[in-house]
Amino acid sequence: QVNSQKMKNILALLEAGSSNTDLTESYKAQVAELSKLFLEAKDNVRFMTTLERHFKNICNGSMSRVLETIPPMMNALWMVWIISRYYSDDSHM
Repeated sequence: QVNSQKMKNILALLEAGSSNTDLTESYKAQVAELSKLFLEAKDNVRFMTTLERHFKNICNGSMSRVLETIPPMMNALWMVWIISRYYSDDSHM
């Protein structure tokens, strides 16, 4: 929605009608930050969906199923840590 034609028109009007360049720069910075957070959220959904079945097995499975689930879950977590831009940081993992 932020990249829609309607929003581009609003930005063009804002740039043409305002002598306050701080306002347009602030808007552009907010859009850039929002886009960055959107991409991070998409990555989070992708990686968390990968891990969901492992956590379901741990929550709902028998003890033997839990024991079978832990090694592949640890491997999946390791892959998320390696591949993800967000979760590759220890503080986020």
